[in-house]
Amino acid sequence: MFNQLLATTATHGFSVSGLADSAWSGIVEAAFRNGWRPLTRLSESAVIGLMEKITSGQLRVLTPSHVYNFPVTKENAENDGGSKAELRVVNDVFWIRLCTMSDLGFAEAYMYGDVDCDDLVSLFR
Repeated sequence: MFNQLLATTATHGFSVSGLADSAWSGIVEAAFRNGWRPLTRLSESAVIGLMEKITSGQLRVLTPSHVYNFPVTKENAENDGGSKAELRVVNDVFWIRLCTMSDLGFAEAYMYGDVDCDDLVSLFR
C-alpha cells in the first residue's frame, strides 16, 4: 500500500496527476520549441542591448537573420587584444531562456542545442 502512495507520476502515467503533468510538460515544451515570435524578438532586443555595453574582447553573435559584432565600435575591437568568441543561435528560444533564467538559461539552451559555441572558455572570459 505504501508503494502505491509513494509512486511518482512517472510510474503511474495514466493517473490523473500523471496525465496532467505530461500534458503541462507537452504544452510548455511545444511553446518553447515553436517560440512566441513577439516574445523572442523582445528578448533578443533586450539581450543585444546589454551586449552593446561590452568593451573588451570580441564577440560575434550569428543568428539566422542577423550578425552582431561586439564591441560595436571598430577602434575598440582593433586595439583590444582580448578574447575572441563566436556564438551561433540555432533556435530563437535561446533568447527567451537567456532573459528568463540568465546563466542557467544559457546552460539549458546550450544543452538543448538552441545555441552553439566553438570555445566556451573564450566566451566567458
